[in-house]
Amino acid sequence: MTPAMTLEIKNLTTQLEQLRHENQILNQIIIKQATLFEKARIDHSPSPLLFSDFYIIWLEAHKNNIQPSTYYEYLGIAKNHIIPYFQERGLFLTEIQASHIQDYYNYKRTHGTSNNFLIRHHVNLYTCFKFAV
Repeated sequence: MTPAMTLEIKNLTTQLEQLRHENQILNQIIIKQATLFEKARIDHSPSPLLFSDFYIIWLEAHKNNIQPSTYYEYLGIAKNHIIPYFQERGLFLTEIQASHIQDYYNYKRTHGTSNNFLIRHHVNLYTCFKFAV
């Protein structure tokens, strides 16, 4: 094995460990949100749920229906784009309207995101909202 291959394996191992750590953090958030969901269901009084938090719940629920590589792509889009944008705005799931999504697309376009990459974002958002309904 060449030194370059050894370095590449170490880099991949480090990346895998980072993804596992991020997944553990997301799982902790999901457990907290699932507890809130269950409490709201029992109380019959819906507690407000931020869209950014719901998005994580959707992603984890969707995880078993997609390939691992697709999941990690979705996770990257979520972590680097969708969640920070909506978290900053503090919008609740029940408040999201089409205009908010359009604002998101416009914001991403003005910050250099290609239309092809935005299509992936759109697929994720569409599937997430379909799950919410």
